[in-house]
Amino acid sequence: MTRARLSFIAAAAAAGCLRPVASNSDAVHFYQLEASAPARATADPGAPSLVVTLPQARPGFDTRLMAYAPRPGELRYFAVNEWADAPFRLLQASLVRYLGETGSWGAVTPEPGAADAAYRLDIDDLVLVQEFFTKPSRVRLGFQLRLYDVASGRVIGARRFEALEKTSADDPYGGVAAADRALDEILVQVSGWLNESVRRAVGPAPL
Repeated sequence: MTRARLSFIAAAAAAGCLRPVASNSDAVHFYQLEASAPARATADPGAPSLVVTLPQARPGFDTRLMAYAPRPGELRYFAVNEWADAPFRLLQASLVRYLGETGSWGAVTPEPGAADAAYRLDIDDLVLVQEFFTKPSRVRLGFQLRLYDVASGRVIGARRFEALEKTSADDPYGGVAAADRALDEILVQVSGWLNESVRRAVGPAPL
């Protein structure tokens, strides 16, 4: 694809007036949603285990097509740019990988698996979209979390997380980089919230 073609697509998308149209010579570009790894830490003996269920996406976001919004309330998809897998699967993998390296958990596994996990993390209402009605465009990443004590079935924490990250370029690649930064920001918050939720549920340690 020529530089002129790329410039045309970026400008049109930023103006909110065009979904790029693929020609027979246009190859589809696939992207990962990747978070930076935390400093690796070793879990304390007896640290609880966590199972992360497969996230549920909001309607319109349960596909690996890359969503963008030319104006509030309108959803479109880039024609020749896609996620390597549906974002809800990429998010699950990122959560498992990141939380597993923080040292707060004895084990973090995706569902199915870890039937004897002490806690279960459910994710729903996932949104991942590049919004072109601001200048520069921005990426919105958000989802709802619920943390369960598996033994009792009790919800010990519930919270929605959302990040808005400006792009460095009004094109799909700029959106991918912004999505990665948004995910980095949210994962730090999620890790701290999970630790605090477990501490509140367990109560103070005996003297």
